[in-house]
Amino acid sequence: MLRLEAKGVVERHAKENKKWRFVNNAFVKINFKSSETVPALDVKFPLELEQLVKVFPGNLVVVAGATNSGKTAMMLDFIYRNQAHRLPMYYFCSEMGDSELKNRLSMFDDISLEDWNFTAIDRSTNFEDVIVPDAINIVDFLELTEEMWVVNTHLTAICKRIGSGLAIVCIQKKVGEKWGRGQEFSAEKSKLYLSMDENRVTVTKGKSWAVRGFNPNNLFTRFTVVDGCRLRRTGEWQKKTMNGYEVVKIPQQPPQHGTQQKRNSEDFDDFDV
Repeated sequence: MLRLEAKGVVERHAKENKKWRFVNNAFVKINFKSSETVPALDVKFPLELEQLVKVFPGNLVVVAGATNSGKTAMMLDFIYRNQAHRLPMYYFCSEMGDSELKNRLSMFDDISLEDWNFTAIDRSTNFEDVIVPDAINIVDFLELTEEMWVVNTHLTAICKRIGSGLAIVCIQKKVGEKWGRGQEFSAEKSKLYLSMDENRVTVTKGKSWAVRGFNPNNLFTRFTVVDGCRLRRTGEWQKKTMNGYEVVKIPQQPPQHGTQQKRNSEDFDDFDV
C-alpha cells in the first residue's frame, strides 16, 4: 500500500484508521464553446412566477409549505395552466384518493373532467423510482419519516431521473420558517425554491432570473385560493428592508425564454446569489 500511496494511486482515509481510498483523478471537460443551447421551459406558474424566474430542462423546483398553506392548490393550478404543454404531466399524490381528487378538479368550472390532460398516480414513498424522464413530474408531497437531512438524498435521486423534463416536489415546513424539512439540505439541488405559509409565498431561491438585472430572491407576495383551486395574488411583490417592507415593481420587459449551455457532465453546485 505504501508503494501505491507513493505513486498516488491510493491515500489514507481521512477519518478511519487503517483504511485507504483510491484516488480518482479522472475528469470530463465541459465543452461549453461547442455545446448546444437549450431554451428555458415555456411553463406557466400560479401567481405568474414565470415573470420572476425561468426554469430549464432538467431543473428541480421545491415548494416548501406549512400545513394548509395551499401546496396542493398550487400544484393543481399549475397543471391547469399547462394543459396544452408539449411535455406529458404526471401527478404523484400521497394524500388524495380518486373521489377527493375528482372533487378538487371539479372546482375548475371551465374544464370538464374528461378534458384534463395529465396522469394521476397514488404514491407516497420512493418517488425517484417512478419519475418519468423527459416529462413534468409533480410530487405532492415528499413525506419524510427518517432523519430530516436525508431529504437531499431523495431530491438528488429525483434530479438524476428528470432528463429534459421538470420535477416539482412539495415538502412540509413549520409555520413561519424559511426552509422546509431538512432545512438548507432541501434547497441544494433546486433551481427554484418557494416557501409557503397561509396566504403568503416567498421566492426563497431563484437561480435563473426571468428579467436580466432583476433579482427575485426573497421577494414575497400575498395570495388567496379562489374556489379552492386557483391561486390569485392579493398584493404586490414585496421585499423586507431595514425600515420594514418595500413594494417591488417587476420590470415591464417581457420575460424572455433564454438559453443555457447544456452540460455533458453531472451538474455541479452553483454559487448562491
